[in-house]
Amino acid sequence: MPCILVIDDHPAIRNAVCRALHREWTILSAASGADGRVLAKVEEPGAAIVDLGLPGEDGFALVAELVEMGLKVVVYTGSEDRASIARAIAAGAEGFLGKSQDEAELGEALHAVLRGERYLPPEFAALVAAPSPVLESLTPKEREVLRHLRRGLSSKEVAALLRVSEKTIERHRANIRSRACLTEAEFAELVKAKGK
Repeated sequence: MPCILVIDDHPAIRNAVCRALHREWTILSAASGADGRVLAKVEEPGAAIVDLGLPGEDGFALVAELVEMGLKVVVYTGSEDRASIARAIAAGAEGFLGKSQDEAELGEALHAVLRGERYLPPEFAALVAAPSPVLESLTPKEREVLRHLRRGLSSKEVAALLRVSEKTIERHRANIRSRACLTEAEFAELVKAKGK
């Protein structure tokens, strides 16, 4: 089984999660997004369990970065509202658990995401049962462009990262706006929502 990275700033929660999982996986733990990024680069774990509420950190951007590094991400957080679930999934998380759930359920979530499946407990699945027409209608490339824009990258930076022309990124932006029936101002709000 792959190594698992746990990123949570609360020592008691981080330790409880590590105890719940240590029999089955090798566990790495980090108290901050910065430490988590370093461990992800150096140790190359297969999956990460991430708290969205890390001090001084945009948890959704952290999820997106870890996904870009090739990790399967399960969010384990106290933010159990529909918007947080939807934004975490949009950032690339494949699993989402609230801290009101038992730590033992994290094992089920990890098995699912490592098999390439999405994991949401029934109560969260019901919250997001109506898929976002915006995200569902986007192509994989458009979702990737949107994810980078939500991280705060400019169209030019996204173009360089994806090795395409800036014009191609602008076309993706226009397609996203068109599919979502958004004005430029509403699209800017969607992109800006990364930190909320």
